[in-house]
Amino acid sequence: MCKIFDTQVVIEVNPLGSFQEEVLWELYIVDNDSLVASTTAGFLGINIERDTLCLSTGVSYRFEAYDTYGDSWNNNEYSISYIDGFIVKSSS
Repeated sequence: MCKIFDTQVVIEVNPLGSFQEEVLWELYIVDNDSLVASTTAGFLGINIERDTLCLSTGVSYRFEAYDTYGDSWNNNEYSISYIDGFIVKSSS
């Protein structure tokens, strides 16, 4: 449960492609470049991974998706949505 004035979002990563062990993501606050949340390479296995975050309303965030090998997410997909399912950003 989030604090009042926070917004609950879900970051979901779906292992639809190959080389899941190469993907990772980071979420930053735009104004001060502070890291809010992240994963490390190898976090993604054969199941969908979901992270639920409480983010401050009125703050701008930047989502960065990486591939350690540098050849893309190889058809693995991510989405960022509000808890009600409204998609804010998607890789597909």
